[in-house]
Amino acid sequence: MQSLKFATNLSQLSKEKFKFAVVGAGPSGLAAISVLLENDLYPILWVDRSFNGGRMPLYRNVPSNTKAKIFTRFVTDSKIYSKFVEMDPNPLESLKDVPPEETCQLQKALTMLNRLTYHLNTKYQDKVVMVKDDVTSLNRVPQGPNEDVWQVGLKSDSSQLNVEKVVLATGGHPIQPHISKIVKKKLPKEPKTVDLDVALDKYKLAEEIGEEDTVAIIGASHSAMVVLLNFDQMEKKPKMIHVFYRHPLKYAVFYEDWILYDNTGLKGLAAKWAKEKFETDQVPNLKRHYIPDDNQALYEEILPQCTKIIYAVGYERDPVPQISITDQSGKKIEFKDNEIQYDVKAGKLGIVKDGKLEPLGGLYGMGIAFPEQVVDKAGNVEFAVGYFKFLNTAKRHAEHYKAREKMFKPSL
Repeated sequence: MQSLKFATNLSQLSKEKFKFAVVGAGPSGLAAISVLLENDLYPILWVDRSFNGGRMPLYRNVPSNTKAKIFTRFVTDSKIYSKFVEMDPNPLESLKDVPPEETCQLQKALTMLNRLTYHLNTKYQDKVVMVKDDVTSLNRVPQGPNEDVWQVGLKSDSSQLNVEKVVLATGGHPIQPHISKIVKKKLPKEPKTVDLDVALDKYKLAEEIGEEDTVAIIGASHSAMVVLLNFDQMEKKPKMIHVFYRHPLKYAVFYEDWILYDNTGLKGLAAKWAKEKFETDQVPNLKRHYIPDDNQALYEEILPQCTKIIYAVGYERDPVPQISITDQSGKKIEFKDNEIQYDVKAGKLGIVKDGKLEPLGGLYGMGIAFPEQVVDKAGNVEFAVGYFKFLNTAKRHAEHYKAREKMFKPSL
C-alpha cells in the first residue's frame, strides 16, 4: 500500500465547517466513520496521532477471543467497507486462511483495519479529511443566537477547526493500581510492576521475565489467561507464578443465536488453556490463590517473595481532550476529565447535575472508553466490547448523530 495522505493546510481547514469530527482511528473510530458515511453525515474531520489501528499494534502477537467470521462481519455488514472487498488490497485477505469458526492473532485484524483506513484515504478524501495529530481541546462556542459549534484544538497547530458534532473514540489502557491498593500493609520489598501490554506479547514478556523471577498475577481475566499461556509457551519459564483471583472463572457459552457471557466470559485459546491447565493444576510452577474475600494475610505472605507483579484487572478510558463551553458573553467553563460521563445506552457525553446526566450537546463516545451497556437473553448486564459490537453500537447511535440536539447551558 502507498503511504497515507494527510491534510496539512490547517489554516485553510479552519475556515471550513465539518458535520462531524471523529477522534481516534482504532476499531471504534472506524466503526463511527462507516456509520457517518452511510448516513451522509459528512464532511468528516478525522484526527489520530498515527492512523495505525489505535492501540492494536501493541497486541499484534496476542490471540484474539473473536472468531474470524466476526472480524469479517465488521467489513461485510458495513455498506461502506463491504465495497472495499473488491479493491486492492482486499481488507479481508489477511483472514482468508483462518477458518471462520476459529480465532486468530490480532495482527490479522490490525491488517484489516489498516487496509480499511487506506481505502478511506484514497476513495473518500472528498468526504473524510484526515489530520495526523492529537486533539488537545474541544470548546463549544456560539456561532449565532441558536447555533453552537465545537472548536477542535490540535497539539501541533494553533488553528481551531469547526465541527457541528464530535465522536470520541479515544480508547483505553490497562488499569495499573499501586500495590497499596492490593495489600494495605507496607511490604519489606515490593515486586516490580510489568505492564500488562508488555505481558500480553509473548516476545516482550520473555525479555522482561526470566528463570530467576517469581511472578504475581492479580486477576483471572481473559488477559490474565493470555499472559499465563505466554508463560507456558516460554522456553525459560519463571521460577514460580502466583495467581490471585476473587471470582470463579467464567466461560462464554455459545448458543445458536446468542452467546452467554459474551463480553465477560473466556473464549478461544485462553478459555481452552484455562480449562485444560489452569483449573486442573497442570502447570508445575503455577499456584492458584482463590480468595473471594480480601485475604490480606495471604498477600502479606506471598507478595514479598515475588520479584515481578502483573495486574490483569481490566481497562480504563484514556484521558479525553480538555472539554469546555463558552457562552455568548465570552465566559468559559472548563470541565475536569472525571466530570465527563456518558449515557451507557445512547453514548452521549455530558456532566452529572443534580444526580442526572446532562448531555453537553453534540458530543458522543464510542469504543472501549465509552462502551455500550447491553443485556443478554439471560438478563446479564455487560458492556459490549469488540470490533463488530462497536459497529453495531454506532448503527444504534445513528439516530442521535442525525438529530438536532438541545445544547446544555451551564451556569457560568
